[in-house]
Amino acid sequence: MEMLAQQIKLLLFCFGGCPQNPYFCTKLSYMNELNKELRDKAISLGLCNEWQQLWQKDWSQEKMAEMMFRGLDFCLKYRYPSNDFIINHFDLDFRRKSNVFVDDKYSVVNAEQSLILGTSEITARYNAWNHGTIYIRDNASLKLITKNRCLVIVHLFDESYVTAEQLDKSKIVLIKHSDKVTIVADSNIKIREEYDYLKQNPDN
Repeated sequence: MEMLAQQIKLLLFCFGGCPQNPYFCTKLSYMNELNKELRDKAISLGLCNEWQQLWQKDWSQEKMAEMMFRGLDFCLKYRYPSNDFIINHFDLDFRRKSNVFVDDKYSVVNAEQSLILGTSEITARYNAWNHGTIYIRDNASLKLITKNRCLVIVHLFDESYVTAEQLDKSKIVLIKHSDKVTIVADSNIKIREEYDYLKQNPDN
């Protein structure tokens, strides 16, 4: 048992999990502060009691990204967190891995959900039976190409720009939440208008 305990301790140390590891302590302290800052700001914006209970314990960056998409209406309505905050607190590789793009130029394939912000220029391709939901805001632009039998829904805000090409039996639905968006799309692509989307109380 003593040998096993030593091996576990060694593994924890190597991977940054030993409490005596300065890197671990620094990272833990940083995440505590990051959670507190984001949580306090969300509460000041009116975060409901249910979500406050969910957020009693500190979340990892991965959990934060997951929960942001779950409560995305709240984030979009209050522009929370700000684009600058995202850039300053979440590195580029992590943002791309999470499909959160701020002032970025990148391409994705079959992303289940994406948030495109700032001046980003994103190319998104979908095929087979995949499906995706994309939210695009600010002055960001999206080039969307679908084929086979996939389904993609795009929510457009502010002065965002989208070009969409729908091939085979795939389906694209573009939903305008601003009359300032620009859409260049095939004539067979469905376009809807929902200008009161964020004026309603989001389910946060």
